[in-house]
Amino acid sequence: MRWGVMVVAIVAQWAVATSVLADFPVYRLGQSEGRLQLDYLEVDAGERLVVPRGMQALEVGRLLLAEQARLKLPPGNERFELHVKEAFVAAGSVIDGSGRAGENGEPGQTARPLVIYLDKLEGQGLIIDARGGEGGQGVAGEQGANGYRGNCWFRSATHGQNGGNGGNGGNGGNGGEVIVYLPENVAESALQVQLQGGAGGEGGLPGAGGRGGKVKFCGVYGKPAGRAGRAGSAGQPGVDGSAGRVQIIRQASAAQAVD
Repeated sequence: MRWGVMVVAIVAQWAVATSVLADFPVYRLGQSEGRLQLDYLEVDAGERLVVPRGMQALEVGRLLLAEQARLKLPPGNERFELHVKEAFVAAGSVIDGSGRAGENGEPGQTARPLVIYLDKLEGQGLIIDARGGEGGQGVAGEQGANGYRGNCWFRSATHGQNGGNGGNGGNGGNGGEVIVYLPENVAESALQVQLQGGAGGEGGLPGAGGRGGKVKFCGVYGKPAGRAGRAGSAGQPGVDGSAGRVQIIRQASAAQAVD
């Protein structure tokens, strides 16, 4: 599958005009900062196009999203603006501003605040994903060290060490704040906005206690075995993130504006 992007101008400190074609399921626009202007952007079925970090706004003349195509917006805490003059979408296509999942007990990222202008929208089933990222599972506790076996001279068997406690799970990220400017002649059912907070991460598993040192027999007597260490405690689960909010603002369609 192929897609084409023609860059008209990159509004930062320089401008460029080029075309890009690729045969891979995931693509990235060229690195830039500030505002990126495209006259045409198409993502084929099942493919994903990633907008680079540092971008604050994307303006597209004509946007075509095929079935299950995904336009992934960069993460961040500042509002991102997407302005599309003509959008043609298929069922299951996604504009994705969701937060990243946490790792190793880290919190999930809150979805990026979005302002989306759709001057014209053709098609049904567009998904705007503004869900918070899931919290990362807590780190598992380390297993306790095993005890040493005693000998027949001086050393008795040693006890096993206690296992480490599991780390706490990360909190889920909050859903995003989304504003959508939608033409008056388009029903709200034409799109679905996902705003759920991310699930909290599970607590880390406890570490097992170490084995006690083995008993040592020395002829007519023996040295006792060491005691096994205790298992650690499981980590606490993280807290689920809060749901976001959406505001739909009606605007005159492109056709009405011309009339």
